[in-house]
Amino acid sequence: RQKGQAGVGSPAAGAAAGAAADSGKAGGDDGKPSTKQDVGAQARSQAARIVGQLSSSVRTVASFGLEYALVEEYNAAMDAATAATVARAYLPAMVTGFSQAAIISAVVALYAYGGYLVTQ
Repeated sequence: RQKGQAGVGSPAAGAAAGAAADSGKAGGDDGKPSTKQDVGAQARSQAARIVGQLSSSVRTVASFGLEYALVEEYNAAMDAATAATVARAYLPAMVTGFSQAAIISAVVALYAYGGYLVTQ
């Protein structure tokens, strides 16, 4: 490592990578995401950045014992992405569940009516 160059696990490297990732962020003027979709996109891009850092410098990460720290950071980013995705999925899941219940209920009613007709 050259003088002035930050290592993978150093705060300077994290800040530099975060600044690079922040430059393409969606959201409001204050830097905060404006929608849950933006939160999910930011969390996924952060997770991708972590994986990129980890894969580009495996030896450095292993020599400093940063595997667990980076795994925890990755898990936190993926948890945020999952939470944003799940929050957006409630309405489509409810619509799908209701439509499936309506179809199954119609089939049950038809079988019950058919059974009634057979007994007559």
